[in-house]
Amino acid sequence: MFLNPSLQMQMLLIQAVLLFVGATTPQFVYNTTEPSHLAYFVADIATASFSPDKILLVSSNKYDDAVDMLLKNLHQHALWHLHVSRNGDLTPRPLKEQDDKVGSYVIFTTGADDVASQAQRLMESTSWNNRAPFLVLVGIPTATPEQLARSVLKELWENARVFNIVILVEHDTLLCLYTWFPYVQQEQCGEVREVALLNALSETDTRNFTTNTNLFSYKVPHNFWGCPIRVSSMFKKSTSEKLISNFLLRLNFTVLHRQTLDESLDYETILIDVMYDFGLGNSDIAAPVVLHKDLIKAGDPSHDMEWIENAWYVPCAKPLNRIQKVATIFSVSLWVALIALLPSVGIITWLLARLSTEDGTYKDISTALYNAWAVVVGVCVTKMPRTYHVRIVIFAWICYCLSINTVFQTFFTTFLVDPGLQKQITTLHEVSQSNMECGVTPGLRHLYGVKDALVNMIDKGHECKDFAACVERITDTGNFAVFEDSRKVKRYLASVKKRNSVCVMNNIDVRLDRMVALFSRRTLILEQFNKFVTRMLESGEITKHDREHWTLSTYFHDEEITSGEYFVFTISHLLVAFYALIIGHSVGCVMFLLELLHHSYSTYRQRSVRRTITERLS
Repeated sequence: MFLNPSLQMQMLLIQAVLLFVGATTPQFVYNTTEPSHLAYFVADIATASFSPDKILLVSSNKYDDAVDMLLKNLHQHALWHLHVSRNGDLTPRPLKEQDDKVGSYVIFTTGADDVASQAQRLMESTSWNNRAPFLVLVGIPTATPEQLARSVLKELWENARVFNIVILVEHDTLLCLYTWFPYVQQEQCGEVREVALLNALSETDTRNFTTNTNLFSYKVPHNFWGCPIRVSSMFKKSTSEKLISNFLLRLNFTVLHRQTLDESLDYETILIDVMYDFGLGNSDIAAPVVLHKDLIKAGDPSHDMEWIENAWYVPCAKPLNRIQKVATIFSVSLWVALIALLPSVGIITWLLARLSTEDGTYKDISTALYNAWAVVVGVCVTKMPRTYHVRIVIFAWICYCLSINTVFQTFFTTFLVDPGLQKQITTLHEVSQSNMECGVTPGLRHLYGVKDALVNMIDKGHECKDFAACVERITDTGNFAVFEDSRKVKRYLASVKKRNSVCVMNNIDVRLDRMVALFSRRTLILEQFNKFVTRMLESGEITKHDREHWTLSTYFHDEEITSGEYFVFTISHLLVAFYALIIGHSVGCVMFLLELLHHSYSTYRQRSVRRTITERLS
């Protein structure tokens, strides 16, 4: 069959146009069949490499069939919580702030500039996780796939510090998978110098791809070849500082400690200085930092390394006055009855003796009162009564005084040793009602956002920039309370031997602060550090170091603690007895002087009477 020459020319022209269009059209973006093939392949990679039950985020700057087909395939697996991040008119609802980090990423891109803009958008979310596995699909075929993969990887590493990356690039009829391994050579220190080709798959190979192949191997090395890392420690020789130093030395880092302010300054000043350095990127790790929602926005927190207990410290209750305590052995009514009965018994025995044939001893009022007092103090009377009326009264008085004296001597001995304490302040309400001034560590009012009674007291408190001065104010004035770290207060009180002057208000109005290390999002070692902290905690090393750091040394050993097994009875505990002895001797001296005056007056009067009688007789 022969065609018209003009018709042959038309057919050749149509074939040439079709060949040109087929050679220049991107295969994975605009072809109607190959996006489906690519979506199945990416879904297989996700099933093999991405952790299930976590967030899988798909990101793209353009709308195409490949993204929709991939989302459809991923949704059919029902293994992940799918999130989408896309620009353009068809952009879904913006990604909300999530408490959970994204578990894996799939990014559709056209090159280094495009992937940089997407990474910048993704980093604005708190769910951003640069340590997650990233699968980057470059949708434009290239003749230099390795160079394109290196530029995309370098952009993600230098700007977003993403390191666990697999890049899929089309070259001719092959799909090339590239990745890299940081810190595998000495003096490389995280520089992107070359990429590694994992595999080059044809269409047939991609269809035979098995889900048992994990393309995302663990890329964080155990030897960093002496690469530098900058650490800002708020307190030297602390538990957190030792943990971080030991961990970094195990990984062969060269640790560069940032110069911090004097530890004698308040916590807020040191924290601001450390966080300022950390925010500017001058340090990679800041520790120890309170686990607070505003602070952890600057970096990724580690597991808890320490717990700090902030408690209220108030003046200890003072010992009661021993004399006042002895006076409270009996009630006021009983003391009045006892005092009233003493002269009453003396008068009754004197009256009964006068109305009976009793010996003349009890017929004297002074002797009767003396015998009543002798029964009270437990000494012998001048003479036993003879009549049964007086004996019944004296016997009843003896029984009454015996019971009273038994109770009195028991409590009297107890109160001489320990008279007890005054009422101790135990609640914030009592602190407020007592008009006692309060002191708090600077910065605490910014850390606690919940408005309760404790926070209200913190807001009203004065800032204690000098911790020692505030504790001294408690002991000196007895009208001051401070909210401070329990370990610091106990250590200071032991050093100045004023343990019995400052007490914890209660074990309820306290704050337990979790202290963590804040890692820059550019570091790769957070997961390894968390495992290290867990092992140290389970082995007891953290508790051991914390005890060694905060336990009181023998130089600060309190002598009162060593004598806690027994009580030292000193002369001060017998002051009541000495006071009673002094009062008794004073009363005796006064009575003796009165008797001398009475005797002198009686003798003088008798002489006057005799002289008068003699003068009259003469």
